[in-house]
Amino acid sequence: MFEQLMAKVRAKRLLPTGCSFHITLRCNSRQFLIAKALRRDVLLAVLQKTKQKFAVKVYGLCLMTNHLHLLVKPEEAKDLPRLMHWFAWYSAMALNRLCGRCAHFWEARYFSTPIHPKDHRRELNTLRSIHANLKVAVVRKGFDDPYSNYGHYSRLKAD
Repeated sequence: MFEQLMAKVRAKRLLPTGCSFHITLRCNSRQFLIAKALRRDVLLAVLQKTKQKFAVKVYGLCLMTNHLHLLVKPEEAKDLPRLMHWFAWYSAMALNRLCGRCAHFWEARYFSTPIHPKDHRRELNTLRSIHANLKVAVVRKGFDDPYSNYGHYSRLKAD
């Protein structure tokens, strides 16, 4: 009985200090809830509000039709759960209102993978992977997309 109870307890997130994090957040039941441009525009606006509310740098961004990828670095790693909770809550409220829905918008939890600050190769590979999502999914022939920040890197523009 005790083992069953302990199996249901969530594992603690790894939040090493100074790390950046590769975040993946999926729509509930893997539905294509963010396929429309207006919904992705709402997500970009919510991400901008999140950056104003929390001390976080966004290095990578790719909005797909049923999930999103982020490479972020919060000023304090311990703030990541609160930051992501607020982002998921606020975006779900806004998108559900926009869509006329009242169900869960996101799956239960976001996935996060910490990347050590000195592991530059892994950071670059993660960034490449995030930006390649649109091309791999055959959404675009190239890497440029209004819902990816690849263009900022290719034109050396600011975040």
